[in-house]
Amino acid sequence: MAQYADIAYWDRRYERMPQPFEWYQGYKDLKETLMKFMRPNSRILIEGCGTSTLGEELYDEGSFSDITCVDLSKIAIRLMEERRRSRMGLNYLVMDMEKLEFPPEVFDVVLDKATVDSILCSGDEEKAQKSVGKMLNEAYQVLKKAGVFLLFSHTKEGRMDMLQKDNLKWAVQHVPLPRPENKLTANIDETDPELAQHHLFVCTKY
Repeated sequence: MAQYADIAYWDRRYERMPQPFEWYQGYKDLKETLMKFMRPNSRILIEGCGTSTLGEELYDEGSFSDITCVDLSKIAIRLMEERRRSRMGLNYLVMDMEKLEFPPEVFDVVLDKATVDSILCSGDEEKAQKSVGKMLNEAYQVLKKAGVFLLFSHTKEGRMDMLQKDNLKWAVQHVPLPRPENKLTANIDETDPELAQHHLFVCTKY
C-alpha cells in the first residue's frame, strides 16, 4: 500500500471517484460518540479530509459554525469547495499536515479519521513514523489547552505508544467502536483481526 504516501495517487483517485467517500464510519454512526467529546461552538480542524462529508454534516448539525478541513490533495479540496455552497464558516484548505499554517492553540478539536493510518500503511516504516510524529506534534501545537485530539483508527496496535510521547502533553483515552453492520465503509488493512471494531483515541491536552 505504498501508494497511500503518494499525493499523485490520491489526486488520480479523486479524479476517478469524485463522489464523497468515508473511511471506517460516517457521521451518522459517529455522531453520538463525537458529541461526548466536542462542546457546542468548538472550533474544529479536520485533518486529511479527502472527500469526506464529516465537516459539512457537523456544520449542518447546527452546533458548530467554525470548521476547517485540510488535505494535501488539491483535487479533493476543489471537489469539497464545490459542495460547500453557502456554508459560511466551513472552509477547505490545501495544506501539509506536517506543517500546519495556523497560530498555536487556536482549535478546540483536531480530528483525524484514517489519515495517520494511511501513512503508517505506506510501506516505509521509518519514514512513516517520522511523518506521523511531525503530524501529531503539529496537531498538538494548534490545539488549545483542554482541547481534544480525536484519532480514529482501524487498530489499537501501537497507537497508545505513538500518542504517549514526552512532547505531547495530553491524556489519552481509548474508546472501542463497534463497526457498523451492512455498511460499505473502507478499511485500509483488510487482514486486520479486529474487523469487528474500530478504535477512537481521545487525547485531552493539559
